[in-house]
Parts: sequence; C-alpha cells; structure tokens
Amino acid sequence: MLGLLASLIGFALGIYGPILLYAAYFSILFLDCLFRYQDLRVAFFALYAVLVQFTAYGVGFLKSTILVNFSGKEPQEVFPQLFFKKG
Repeated sequence: MLGLLASLIGFALGIYGPILLYAAYFSILFLDCLFRYQDLRVAFFALYAVLVQFTAYGVGFLKSTILVNFSGKEPQEVFPQLFFKKG
C-alpha cells in the first residue's frame, strides 16, 4: 500500500512510471477475472483482495524487519515459531 501511495504522490509530482505499472497490473487482474468468471462483482472483489493481500504482506514484512533489525537478536530468536528445530 505504501508503494501505491508513493506512486500517487509521484503522479502528482509528474512521475508517471510507477502509477502506470500499477494501472497495468490492476487492469490485467480486473480483465482476467472478468473474462474468467463473467461477473463484474467478482472482478472488483479481486482488486479488493489484492489490495488487502499486498497491505497485509507489507505490514508483516515491515514489522518483522523492524523487530529483527532493532532487537539485536537473530531472526530465529525473535521468531522461534517460524524456524524448524535441529534435531
């Protein structure tokens, strides 16, 4: 979501490349879903689902990056539930 917001700010400042990439991506997604399922609502829901997914992934990545980089610990110590035990 931050990338989309940065693209919108760039668009306002006259930088068109990033927002055009987002427009192309969302257009392809929308059209693919529309042709595949033949339902306008489903196509719009797909756009919403992608925004939710990108936002959740971004927030999780940002949170884990901050925790690992500023805790002074190894990633295995910060997130022990994500790593297999040797054994």
